[in-house]
Amino acid sequence: MNIFAELCLQFVNGERQSLESKIYLVLSLALWAPALSFFFDKESSWRATPAESRSFNTPCMLFDFYDAHDIWHFLSAGGLFTTFMVM
Repeated sequence: MNIFAELCLQFVNGERQSLESKIYLVLSLALWAPALSFFFDKESSWRATPAESRSFNTPCMLFDFYDAHDIWHFLSAGGLFTTFMVM
């Protein structure tokens, strides 16, 4: 079942959410929003050859080492973790 549907059913039935669950929900949404924006940035193409795909590369953004794809991995991992912690 979708986590948001589950939360809505709990709300409709009058069940209370713990403060910890609410905090994780806010953190989850705060991590998923930028993760999705990084996900839809096209930095590579699996249909192109490696040489053609390199033309999509962008400069590193975080600590002059991590590019947008790496940042997407970090944010989505945090989003997955906090989403499961809500449950």
